[in-house]
Amino acid sequence: MKQYGLIIPEITTPEQGVEHFLGSKKLGTIVINPSGDWTQYLPTKEPQNTRDIETQNCSGFGTLNAIETLENFYQKGIYDHSDRAVGIAAGTKPYAGNDPHVVAETIRKQTVVMDEAVLPFSDDIKTPDQYYLPNPLPIDILAQGQPWADEWDLKHEWVWT
Repeated sequence: MKQYGLIIPEITTPEQGVEHFLGSKKLGTIVINPSGDWTQYLPTKEPQNTRDIETQNCSGFGTLNAIETLENFYQKGIYDHSDRAVGIAAGTKPYAGNDPHVVAETIRKQTVVMDEAVLPFSDDIKTPDQYYLPNPLPIDILAQGQPWADEWDLKHEWVWT
């Protein structure tokens, strides 16, 4: 079976995120963008597969794209965070991927949202294994995420059919 990097968990326990279902109203019911058009707030496109290196980090890229979209909306800027740092900290496997809840909880509990320039998907990375280094992230790199963690409080809900 072909692996695309998205691990869809069975969501039945608090650890798996059962309390985060859309409609739980834990996040409130305020509509923040009545037009529903997020186009002008979307982040710059960053492919998770570059130079034929498949990172399997779609859960990290997708979660950060949503965060960057909200930051662009609220702060009227263009934000670009390190997908690689999030993937490493969340334990994303280079040949398997990750569960989006694990990624969201990692962002919520650790200081891993930092500028892309701190840990980029640079040209010197030649393999998926190299993409996921250094592992674990050193303290000086994690410190780069502290300003984001001080400003934002990530909450999430599952949208499921």
